[in-house]
Amino acid sequence: MKKAKEGLSRVATAQAKKLKIKSIRGVAIATVIGSAIGFALNYGDPGTAIARFIDGRDWYKNNGWIDITK
Repeated sequence: MKKAKEGLSRVATAQAKKLKIKSIRGVAIATVIGSAIGFALNYGDPGTAIARFIDGRDWYKNNGWIDITK
């Protein structure tokens, strides 16, 4: 997923710079595009969101594993 984000961000940033868009409300266009693409890719992956939700509420919270037993 990281490689996809980097590739899409690079291409979108290059296109924005061709259109002479350098910033949005004082924030560099690369930052804005990178954040937007990261959000979109994470939104499109509900399995990860569900796993993080469960991991935040199991026996050992936020350890990267879904713990069934203590």
